[in-house]
Amino acid sequence: MQASFQQKFFPDVYARTELGAQNTSPYCTYDNQKLQTFTSILFLAGLFASLPAGHLTRAYGRKVTMTVAGISFLIGAGLNAGAQDLAMLIIGR
Repeated sequence: MQASFQQKFFPDVYARTELGAQNTSPYCTYDNQKLQTFTSILFLAGLFASLPAGHLTRAYGRKVTMTVAGISFLIGAGLNAGAQDLAMLIIGR
């Protein structure tokens, strides 16, 4: 399953890892700007979402805030599951 994911969204990373392309260093196997953006966007979203979280929980309560967060997580998971290109994958993330 991982190979087909890499083939579709990160074909150059797939070529370096699965097809045996020679790397100059074993530490640079995943040296790809798109893959790094895909990975980092989750941490950036957590960083920026945590800033208004305290105000939202005080204003609306924890239950409502967590329900809205859960719904947005499900929407993002749906977008990731049905992603056709990298942009849709990053937006769903």
